[in-house]
Amino acid sequence: MGEGRTLFWSGGTRRRGAVVLVLNSFARKALLTFKLISSCLLRVRVEGKHGKMPVLTCYALTNEAKDEDKDDSYAFLSSELSSVPPHNYLIVLEDFNAGIANSSGLYDAANGPMAVDILNDNGKPLLNCCITHALLVTDTWFLRRDIAMQTWYSNDGKTKEMLDYIIIR
Repeated sequence: MGEGRTLFWSGGTRRRGAVVLVLNSFARKALLTFKLISSCLLRVRVEGKHGKMPVLTCYALTNEAKDEDKDDSYAFLSSELSSVPPHNYLIVLEDFNAGIANSSGLYDAANGPMAVDILNDNGKPLLNCCITHALLVTDTWFLRRDIAMQTWYSNDGKTKEMLDYIIIR
């Protein structure tokens, strides 16, 4: 890509439903492995300060996608999460197309008090996956300025939501 950046792309010739990972030259040197799981999920391992760390980048299907396709997507993610030993650090990044909320109390182990959206159909499987694999949605645990909370803005300029998350173990 120039300027010392490397682009990893999973989506063939279509931009929709693809996972993109851009690494600067420093991060590229730390890269140990790269594995494409599906067009919506890829896994890299990087050498970190505390050892080797897997990083998963995901693109979850939108609410309009078929339930079977969304279930398959989360099955791939869950399988990949299960393959990471529980004592390892883990980072999951990218676009989950999920609205999550903190009002129900069901997902308090994964979801913090700063979630800004309502729980939508994509939010439930994401939070269930987080609970199952002992993951935290970090974006919901810290107070930030309003402008930094939303990650998606509609074309009308009025609708804004938090759909992209950084999830860790």
